Amino acid sequence: MLNPGTVISINSEVKATLETLARAGSTTQRVARRCRVILLAAQGTPNRVIARQVGVSRPTVLSVRSAFAQDGVEALRHDSVRQRSRRKLRPALEKQLIETTLHTPPPHATHWSTRTLARQLGVSHMSVHRAW
Repeated sequence: MLNPGTVISINSEVKATLETLARAGSTTQRVARRCRVILLAAQGTPNRVIARQVGVSRPTVLSVRSAFAQDGVEALRHDSVRQRSRRKLRPALEKQLIETTLHTPPPHATHWSTRTLARQLGVSHMSVHRAW
């Protein structure tokens, strides 16, 4: 059986704030769902039941609970910032891709596609696409 999660203890002021946000017409649905997650967690409802009732995944419930434990109600109002770094092509590889495209004909074809050139050079087709 999965761990239902610990009961979140909230005071009456925070509970009133969460209920207000969950019901307000000007609150986005995303924030309202997060508030409902915390309100159900404060009642001791298991995470899987919260997920089913609110209409989110169990990992989302865990994420919302974690954010609330860290920063309180303010964490529910803001989306977490994802740290994604875009892959960069090395200049030498980019040059090789362009040179091959312009000066080497593909075998048994009239032009290169991103996938055939990627197979020829041993890189991903997205790397070829970014270089082009």
